[in-house]
Amino acid sequence: KAVRLCIRDGADVIKVYASGSFAGGGKIKRELTVDELSAIVDESHESGLKVAAHAYGEEAISNVIKAGVDSIEHGLGLTEKLAEEIKEKNMCYVPTLTAYALSKNKGSEERKKLIERHFNEDMEIAKEKKLNIVAGTDLVGISEEPHGLNYLEIVHLSKYIGNLDALKAATVNAATCLGINAGVLKENYIADIIAIKGNPLNDVNELEPNHVDFVMINGKIAKLNGILMPFGV
Repeated sequence: KAVRLCIRDGADVIKVYASGSFAGGGKIKRELTVDELSAIVDESHESGLKVAAHAYGEEAISNVIKAGVDSIEHGLGLTEKLAEEIKEKNMCYVPTLTAYALSKNKGSEERKKLIERHFNEDMEIAKEKKLNIVAGTDLVGISEEPHGLNYLEIVHLSKYIGNLDALKAATVNAATCLGINAGVLKENYIADIIAIKGNPLNDVNELEPNHVDFVMINGKIAKLNGILMPFGV
């Protein structure tokens, strides 16, 4: 019923909480059963929508894999076995490193340990198993986690998978994960384009907002020569 209501209200993607969250008290336990998750996935897929799942901990990650979601958000507590299952099902893995980097010293000791593990073991496993890593920030717009810092996710990912693959994680991989025609320069694809002063293949920090001279959103110029334009030019 909840999925149908979301679809009625115009949802493009369905996101579910398969586990607890730090914001909700940090209880790393599953919230939904495999059967419940499967019902959500089936209903969403029947309407052509992708399903993303917030998942902390091995049990929650295992459950969303079994249910057949399209992307796993955060994925703290990844294991080699789980990574192999994610790879086999061609799911997206969205580690949201930026949000944790900006807040890694906050919260309980359990939270700090999980985040430290995420930056080390989880990401090394994801790299080793060649998961389909996608850039997603999970920045919520508060002063400590403002919008507009998407490039930081590319910077963090580049430390594990290199500059080129980090750029792909934010473009073609992200678009494919969402099921939209974007992320590449190709006929009949959405024209979301930026131009910067440097070469991000050499240094991904060149993507910092002040270095972006040109922005096109869906074929309309939003920034030209470093100046914001009336949208729709």
